[in-house]
Amino acid sequence: MRTPAAVEAFAPWLSAEGLASVYDPAAVGRARAYASDGSVLRLDVDVVDSEFLAVDGEVAGSGARLYRTSVSIELDRGRAVVTADCSCPVGWECKHGAALLLCLGRSLTTDHPDPGTPTDDGSAGHHGFITDLLDGRSPDRLYSCGPEPMLVKALAWALANGVPAELCLERYMACGVGLCGVCTIDRDLVCQDGPVLSSERLAQSAEFGKVVREAGGIVRHTPA
Repeated sequence: MRTPAAVEAFAPWLSAEGLASVYDPAAVGRARAYASDGSVLRLDVDVVDSEFLAVDGEVAGSGARLYRTSVSIELDRGRAVVTADCSCPVGWECKHGAALLLCLGRSLTTDHPDPGTPTDDGSAGHHGFITDLLDGRSPDRLYSCGPEPMLVKALAWALANGVPAELCLERYMACGVGLCGVCTIDRDLVCQDGPVLSSERLAQSAEFGKVVREAGGIVRHTPA
C-alpha cells in the first residue's frame, strides 16, 4: 500500500498512545498485536484531505472470521474525532478498527535502510553480529531463532527495551517425545514445552545461555 503524503497530518493519532487518547484504550491495547501479526489483510485509504481521513479494510478475527471494517478521523480545531464501523459483534470502536489505524501508522514510520547481511568481514553490508542491528529499532515484538549465544543477546535487548520476544531454542533432542530429558531447560522440555519460549519465561531461567545437555545427557556449562 502506498500511503498518501497527506496522511502524515494524522500521525499523532496513528500510534497506540495517541489513538488511546481518542479511542477505547482497551481496544487499542488488543489491536496492537493485530496490527503487527498480519491480521490486517486489506487496508485502503479511501478519502484523505487536511481534515478528514477515511480508511477501509478487512481484519482477520478469532475463529478464522473475517471482518469488514471502516474507520475515519475528522479533525475539528486540532481535536481528533474517531468513528469506526465493523461487521464484528462489537460493531463500533472495536479492536479491528484500531488495528487498521495502527497498521496505517506503521506504514508512516521511517524505514531503516537495509543494512545488508551481517558477516565477519562486512562484505555483505554489516561488519558484526546480527544482534547489532537491533539498536535503534522499535518493533512491537521480537522473534528469533538460531544459536543460543545469539538468542541470549536478543533476550537482553528485548528486556532492556521493553519489547516482548519469542525465542526458538535449539537444544539436543534424543527422543523428541519428552522421555529422555536431554533437551531440558530448567523444568521445561524444549521438545514438548517449546521450542518457542517467551521472553518472560526465559528471563526467569537459571540455565538459558549457561547450561546445555549434550548427547547422553552430559551437562556442559557454557562460558559466561
